[in-house]
Amino acid sequence: MKPVALPFGMRCLVKSPLIVCLIALLIAGVRAGAEPFRTNLSAPAGTTLTVDLNGGSIEVAVQDRREIRMEVERSARGRSPQRERELLSRSPLEFQHEGDEWKITTSTPKSDPELPDGARPPLGGTFKIWVPGDCKLELKTLLGAVDVTGLKADVRVRVVSGSLRFSAIQGAIRSETGSGSIQVRDCIGTNSFISRGGGVSVAGGAGELRVESGGGTLLIREFRGRVSAETAAGGIRFDRVAGDIDGTTGTGRLVAEVPNPVPGLIHLEATGGGGIAVNLPRGTGFDLDAETSSGSVVVSIGAAKGPAGPVAIRREKINGGGPEIKLRTGAGMIHVTATNTVPLTNSVPVAKH
Repeated sequence: MKPVALPFGMRCLVKSPLIVCLIALLIAGVRAGAEPFRTNLSAPAGTTLTVDLNGGSIEVAVQDRREIRMEVERSARGRSPQRERELLSRSPLEFQHEGDEWKITTSTPKSDPELPDGARPPLGGTFKIWVPGDCKLELKTLLGAVDVTGLKADVRVRVVSGSLRFSAIQGAIRSETGSGSIQVRDCIGTNSFISRGGGVSVAGGAGELRVESGGGTLLIREFRGRVSAETAAGGIRFDRVAGDIDGTTGTGRLVAEVPNPVPGLIHLEATGGGGIAVNLPRGTGFDLDAETSSGSVVVSIGAAKGPAGPVAIRREKINGGGPEIKLRTGAGMIHVTATNTVPLTNSVPVAKH
């Protein structure tokens, strides 16, 4: 066995060949405002870092060194400092190393005499982590925000309650939060962002994108690639997306500002009801298939040869035809215009998969 130096005079015993290392670090004395706990962990190529917390925010950024560097400051909400230390001591921070994976976890006490049955202790804190750019991540926390920047590796995130933020990541992202917003900027890959009770905003990036919300507004701007967006109740806006667009809302307004040239198929649907507005480049050719159950379809394009006034259903090839634009709403107005002259400005190349 080879001992690894740790703070507080503890040791980590590494067994060979299984290379299993389990550390229980009882940092009960660390409270808000106290000096954070720090450690460095070896991270050769192919390392995966798994973090599973019962509370606390996680921030991950990239560094050039082949190691995982951490600064941890844990906190608890109790009636006294002694009570806070008790809560933290019953939920130790554990490190486990096996093969090419590091696991960092906090256990949840099974019971607490001062809380109702089934209630979780009010734990929190901040976990700041720096990793090599090729380190894969699997992050979970019950309550807290997650922020990941700059990786060239796959990322999986699941949060019960908290906001998520991703920027400049090249890899497959799978993320979900039970309640909280999601912000994404300049990420390349086949990515999925799900918020059960908050909005999602995506700016720039490339690849394939799936966005879903249980009841929030979705905004996708200057993304290159296919986009699928769905919200149970809320508006969706596509601003200069260079790829096929599929947007569905239960009730809410759908808006698409289409770049020049038209990059692909467009399908927008408000199943329960809501207006739809599509603004296309001037002179573009497309196949229009628009229908509203209660409302009207208005096409404000000089080349259109259909009825001059509003109608409930309109199917027509405009400017000789082209990509299909299919629009549906249960109740609301559909308005199609062609005044856009602004090209897509996002310079991020389309990812190859």
